[in-house]
Amino acid sequence: MEFIIIGLGILFVSIGLGVTKNNAKYLLSGYNLMSDEEQQKFNIESYLLFFRKFHFYFGITFILTGITVNWVFGINAAHIFTPLYPIAAYIFFLFLSNKREKNKYYHKNNSIGIGVLIITFALIVALFIVGSRENRVIFTESTRIISIKGPYGEDILFDDIAYIEFIDKLPEITRKTNAVSFGNTKKGFYKTAQGEIIKLLINTDYKSYLLIIKENGNKVYLTGYPGYKEKLIQYGLY
Repeated sequence: MEFIIIGLGILFVSIGLGVTKNNAKYLLSGYNLMSDEEQQKFNIESYLLFFRKFHFYFGITFILTGITVNWVFGINAAHIFTPLYPIAAYIFFLFLSNKREKNKYYHKNNSIGIGVLIITFALIVALFIVGSRENRVIFTESTRIISIKGPYGEDILFDDIAYIEFIDKLPEITRKTNAVSFGNTKKGFYKTAQGEIIKLLINTDYKSYLLIIKENGNKVYLTGYPGYKEKLIQYGLY
């Protein structure tokens, strides 16, 4: 995770250094949408100095803070930090840009950008909150159903279970097809190296997994908490 954080931090610094007066009309958001007349009125030299300074401090603080978060709070916190810090930084950047520049057209574009970033920030926070909730597994003898509550949950009939086992290793995952993944949390549908589509509802910190194979061949992997084995034995499923 540290290498990803360092790489992104270097990228942010590079963005500040990469935009020049000669290529700003192509690369600099907002400025590239101005007319030639508006660009001539815009103090691009002063703005680029501000732009480079911001991205330098942004990249350095991203690296230092990201590594600290990863070491102190763990990989889950680092995965949350990685997208949210840049969004928050660019909201702050656009706000500062509006304060220092008097161009109305530029203000309008920045204000739209701030609104989009705030909505994106809120959506990502909501996604992390929902995705981090532990799936509750309820065994109901009367209806003979295993109910998995929470994100990507489902009801599995006892009679639909072809095989059930506790394992200590997951299959090799090549990519996610419809899932929420961050840190040790993996929820949703993933493709394995064998080409299968499986469902994971797990916390990979816990090195035991409950594999349920249904009669139709679909596989569901749950975090294998000890209490599940007692329930499975009680209802004759294990």
